[in-house]
This record gives sequence, C-alpha cells and structure tokens, in this order.
Amino acid sequence: MLFRSSGMDPILLYERVCPLVLVPTALSAAICFGRALFRNRRTAWLLGLASVLFWLSGSLFPVLTRMPEDKLLALLVLAPVTTAAALGVLRKPSTGRVLLLAAAAVAQASVHPLVYILAAMPIALATAWLLATRQTSFAAAVALSLVFVLAGLYPAAVG
Repeated sequence: MLFRSSGMDPILLYERVCPLVLVPTALSAAICFGRALFRNRRTAWLLGLASVLFWLSGSLFPVLTRMPEDKLLALLVLAPVTTAAALGVLRKPSTGRVLLLAAAAVAQASVHPLVYILAAMPIALATAWLLATRQTSFAAAVALSLVFVLAGLYPAAVG
C-alpha cells in the first residue's frame, strides 16, 4: 500500500528510504528507554550515544542496509519502546499507559515473536523485582502480564 501510494519503486523505498527513517527512530527509542529506566535526561542521551556507537562498531553499512529487517526493527525500535512503556505501567499505572503498552507489545509481537519473547524476559524480572520490593502494585503487575499474554496470542496462534 505504501509503495502504491508513493509511486516509488519498492526496492528503492526498502533500501534507501526506510533506513534513513528507522535509524533516527531507533535512536529515539533508545533515548526513550533510557529516560524510562534512569529517569534522567542526560543519562538517557548517554544511552542513546552508546547505542549509536554500538551500532557503528562494525561499520555504518550493515546498520543502514539491515535496519528494515524485521528482527532489527523489533530489537532496536520496538523493544526499547515496549520496555519503556512497561516500566511506565509499573511505576505509574494508568489506562493510557496500559494502552500504549498494549500497542507497543502487539506491534513487537507481530513483527518478530522471538524478539518479543526475549524482550519480555527482562520485563518479567523487573516486574518480579518491583513487586518484591513493593515499588509497584499488584494490579499494575497483573495488567502488564495480561497485556503481554494477550499480545502474544496472535503470533502463537499463527505460528
């Protein structure tokens, strides 16, 4: 649909346009995750810088050519956003935050289910830790767990 509406060659869009959009989006996602994790703007920007240096550790070419792939999109763009949304639900639960988490979790589970499972593991550990130290409510943990189970149903059913 995007290809038809733009009138551009699909290969050109995939190889040239998508990486130029997704690399800054991945940087923004890393900063979003850093902000949610550390609650400090400077530390979040430092995490974003570290992410860029990590991506460029080989060379710029693989990052730009492989960024549109489903696994990198799920790992570098969607997983940080999902994790940040999960931390937001655990720290200050609200309907809006749960809906944001649901949207991020469904997107991530639909794009790459294996990365979804790998990203859910540290979130489960953080949930258990925050529950054990009484830094989150039981209701928030249940809401988060329910969102993750429901978001994973579609990929599990489709295979």
